[in-house]
Amino acid sequence: MLAKRLTAARLDVLWVSLEGSKPESYADVRLGAELPDILNNIRQFRDSRQAYHTEIGVVFVAMKRNIAELPEVMRLAQELGVTRFLVTNVLPYTEDLREEALYSCAPEDLSFTSTAADTSFELCTMNINDATRAALQEIIRNARIVDTTATNAGMLKNYCPFIESGSLAISWDGGVSPCLPLMHSHASYLGERKRCTRRLIAGNVSERNLTDIWDAPEYLNIRRRVQAFYFASCTSCKRCELAEKNETDCLGSGFPACGGCLWAQGFIRCP
Repeated sequence: MLAKRLTAARLDVLWVSLEGSKPESYADVRLGAELPDILNNIRQFRDSRQAYHTEIGVVFVAMKRNIAELPEVMRLAQELGVTRFLVTNVLPYTEDLREEALYSCAPEDLSFTSTAADTSFELCTMNINDATRAALQEIIRNARIVDTTATNAGMLKNYCPFIESGSLAISWDGGVSPCLPLMHSHASYLGERKRCTRRLIAGNVSERNLTDIWDAPEYLNIRRRVQAFYFASCTSCKRCELAEKNETDCLGSGFPACGGCLWAQGFIRCP
């Protein structure tokens, strides 16, 4: 059974995406997926854990179409024995998804984390408005927030969660990248402006030892640059054509220019 094999491999956390509390709303986001099957799999995994207690986490990708179901999804997750709950914004790859975004990259956006009785809860940065207010107020009450101050507020801006946590990403072809956003070339929207992100590969595990790639001077230099985060504020500015790529910015920062990274500004979070 796969669940037993995962716990035997000492998996720390199993993350599951739940974007709806009803079969039809879940299938609207996760095309082709059936919510009853997903919930049953979570229960089987929960009940199959033995000596090594793998945690179960739920990720909710918040959009205009599903934000009203957030409180019910959180209650459902707690009933399933979930110990971690993360709410993140959608990365708009298309114009349709851009219309679903619940953030504006504005100073009034809110973010916080908390610990309820048995579940850690983390909410990404998003706007408090008519679309989000009711759902957010309910989950804040139910999560029994003890501190509504933005968690490590200084870290939510100009802070790379991947570099600072000492993590990296390895793609299907063995390419090593500093983070998930740089693992593949892709286009997304930064406000109304389309932004093309070019892939960054520091090495390949099929050709070099992972430790050698990590310790290489060029990779060390990338990590130091991102930690210093001397990049233009493309996320909040978006005024010039330099924001359309991660090649360079108006401060003269070379590739990768991370000033337009939504992860580094707290709008998108990964487990």
